[in-house]
Amino acid sequence: MDHSSEPDDLLADTDGRLHHRLFPAIKSGGQGAVYQTREPNIGVKILKAGERAVDIVRSVRRLPIEDLTSIAAPLSTLQDRPGYVMVWLRGMVPLSENRLPPRGRLPEIVEWYIASGGLRRRLALCARLAEVIADLHGRGLVYVDLSLANVMVSESGSAAEVRLIDLDNLRSATDQTLSVLTERWAAPELFKPQPPSRHSDAYSLALVTFTVLTGYHPFDDGDLVRHTPEDSPERIAAARGHLPSFIDPKDTSNRTSSYLFPLDVVLTPTLLKEFQRAFGSGRHQVDERPTAANFRRILWDAHDRTVNCACGFTTYLEAGSCAACDKPFNDVFNIEVHASPTSPPTAAITIGANPVAVQRRHLPLPVEPRTRHDEVVLVSIEHGALVLDTVAGWSCGSRTLRHDDCTELTNDNGTSVTLKAVAHAG
Repeated sequence: MDHSSEPDDLLADTDGRLHHRLFPAIKSGGQGAVYQTREPNIGVKILKAGERAVDIVRSVRRLPIEDLTSIAAPLSTLQDRPGYVMVWLRGMVPLSENRLPPRGRLPEIVEWYIASGGLRRRLALCARLAEVIADLHGRGLVYVDLSLANVMVSESGSAAEVRLIDLDNLRSATDQTLSVLTERWAAPELFKPQPPSRHSDAYSLALVTFTVLTGYHPFDDGDLVRHTPEDSPERIAAARGHLPSFIDPKDTSNRTSSYLFPLDVVLTPTLLKEFQRAFGSGRHQVDERPTAANFRRILWDAHDRTVNCACGFTTYLEAGSCAACDKPFNDVFNIEVHASPTSPPTAAITIGANPVAVQRRHLPLPVEPRTRHDEVVLVSIEHGALVLDTVAGWSCGSRTLRHDDCTELTNDNGTSVTLKAVAHAG
């Protein structure tokens, strides 16, 4: 994104540093607006009147987040206006920019879908978002105000980095203070009002991930709500949990007549079931909602079962053929990861037209959040066999695997796992 011709102004922080704010704002909300600066790793938030930046920065700095690289943590307050400086990462855009398809015929929509990363990238973005929320929950924290606008993702369609911004409401899960909310992304109980919790975070996560994967909000894009004004009784009822989602199998009163793609093209049966649980019984029974950690697991499982077709479209392996061009999945392998040659697989990754990386998260070994997505071996198909290309620090006994072949993958510390090639019976 080129900002060279945009106006800016100079802001000073309490550490004596100067920052050139760039316009327009990346996002604006009820508590203020977020801007990039000319420094590649610095952003600023300008707060609305009544918000105290020093209180926000002080409260966030007390939380156990110093080692998290997936959040835009506040660094210092501004001198002459309410606001603060935050960690930033250039080359990222709001997740909302990936949501809506262009108007047009199916071929144009398919082309746009492929250019923006396809299903595989959307699953990776959602899985990484679930990881961030699960990591916060594991530290006894809640994010509170999750929405498409508060999630920044890689601008490039070939990358899948995720960062949370707008940490104004980040807090301990034991904090019972009420908070602001973004209406169409908030859990129903927050309107009563009740304090935010891990359960309300999980509900917002379900709303965001469903919308990113399908292109539609599960409540607002039902036919009862879709064409009503923003403040209509129908939208208010939907936000408060009084209307069903359009995927509710028991109540079809808010079903939708419009889909970007059929749901079975973008959701696995497991994903659909968990979304139905979140938006069905989970609307009013918070313990029924899938947790962020559960979403992390099933989203990565779905991601690893996708096939990149030569046409560029991504489809689940179980479909048997590409959803865009109908080409059958004949030359497809799974590479299974086993703790030992005789143990059941702990992960299975589908390999299609494009090379796929086996990452640390796939291995049955302890892994830190920072190294979860480190690549271990790049796997591709050549002449009807899997070809393995290990990264530095890892080696394998055989670089070429055919159906049912196994090899040992070993790191420099002597730790090893078994990889097995399984040809897909198309």
